Amino acid sequence: MADRDCEAVVARIRRAIEESPYHSRRIRCYRLLSEFGIQKRSELRIRRIEDLFRQYSVAVYREFMTAPLHDWLHLGLVEDRRTAPDRSADPRPPRAWFDRIAHLRLTTERQVESRFVSPQFHALGFTDDQETIGLPVTLWEGVHPRHAEVDLAYFADADRAEKSRVAFVIVECKAPGHELDGALGQALSYCEWVKPVSYVVTNGDVLRAYLHQPGPLPDPAVYIASRQELEARFDEMYRYLSLGATLELRERTEHIAQSHMGQSTGPSGAGGGK
Repeated sequence: MADRDCEAVVARIRRAIEESPYHSRRIRCYRLLSEFGIQKRSELRIRRIEDLFRQYSVAVYREFMTAPLHDWLHLGLVEDRRTAPDRSADPRPPRAWFDRIAHLRLTTERQVESRFVSPQFHALGFTDDQETIGLPVTLWEGVHPRHAEVDLAYFADADRAEKSRVAFVIVECKAPGHELDGALGQALSYCEWVKPVSYVVTNGDVLRAYLHQPGPLPDPAVYIASRQELEARFDEMYRYLSLGATLELRERTEHIAQSHMGQSTGPSGAGGGK
């Protein structure tokens, strides 16, 4: 199917989402693939379609490339939640920096944290004072507490980490070659307590970033890329994960939440009660 035909499909899907009373659409994976004329998935074709979805601000709440064919996919509009600021990396790391990251030899989870993730977030505008390694959290399993640590957390400033525990971004790391499903489950459990704007899971080979929001739909994956794609797609990462972007996204989220609270109470502010 030609690019223009794929774009027409994405535009039609967006209109269907806009017209839905729930501003979302649910469709089986194989049905969505068939709408694009795809019988066998290839990374190149899926990436092109994912790019079109991003251009139309449509979020697919599963990994389109690997989802089982009969699984349900949920689609929604990113701007209904939090549209990333339209910005490019400034300053942008030099070519040598990207080459060094691309050719890193990583074997352990700690190396992924210190040599892959931390340099990227410094390039995204965060400083040492805004970075917390091993942020302690307490998770509850029934009535029993379980103590855990967030691998890396990034805050507005050093004081915020100690006082509020409200992070901008949290990162869960695995060693190279490890699957990321377990890391995603861990990150989601931490989100309940840390309330980040975004969260990231990575094994040093692939990095996935998600926008975190309350609500019934899964969090949208806004950035999925391999380490070798970092240079070509750094502006895309910067748009969602840089210090300036996360500051703006936090402000937008708080504004949306306050607006929703005002709407839920009704004109009288009494919640509609007698």
